[in-house]
Amino acid sequence: MNPTQAQVQDYINMIKNINLYLHNTDPEEIARIVFNSDELTDYYIDFIEKLQNNFLDFQDCMDEIHLQNLIKASYAKYN
Repeated sequence: MNPTQAQVQDYINMIKNINLYLHNTDPEEIARIVFNSDELTDYYIDFIEKLQNNFLDFQDCMDEIHLQNLIKASYAKYN
């Protein structure tokens, strides 16, 4: 089944919103909202930097719940 043009545009917008969220949001907020962590550790700093540098390659390393949190947070902030 081929995606419709509207579905493709939705995916593009989702990726744009995630990119904006990762680059324009305080890392402490990302750790708190996406990873449910009250502490911005070196692990999360490294993880967030990897997501900022290449989200499409690195998002496969995320737990499903964290990826869902990231999508929801970016959607809420930029839609």
